[in-house]
Amino acid sequence: MGSASQPPSAPLSVRLLGYLDITLLVCALPIFLGTGLPILGWIGGSAAYVAQRVISALLQRSAAQTDDMTSFLGVMVGGVIARGFFVALAIFGVGLINGTAGAAAGFLFLAAFTVNLTMTLVLSPYRKGGGRA
Repeated sequence: MGSASQPPSAPLSVRLLGYLDITLLVCALPIFLGTGLPILGWIGGSAAYVAQRVISALLQRSAAQTDDMTSFLGVMVGGVIARGFFVALAIFGVGLINGTAGAAAGFLFLAAFTVNLTMTLVLSPYRKGGGRA
């Protein structure tokens, strides 16, 4: 999924909403510590999520520089498939170390991904000069 970050021309509050998923990850740490959930789950889920988001941003930049639609689609579709496999392997690896940590990592990743997807859809009118007047 694409990043929910906004252009510098968007209001500050709108740009900050694009990072609500990262805020969720940070706020989940005290919850993990306080409830006794395995910290490995938080580390694994957060690392997998942040890594796939960085890879997504790099792939979007690379795809934007291509000249033809075939290359653009190849980079974007290949990136989606590769990021999905990467995340699945990361969460599976955490689960092999500790089953409870793997489940916690999976739920944390899904929560952050859902927030990012929602913010991407909600903030799409503000992207690339499409702000409301």
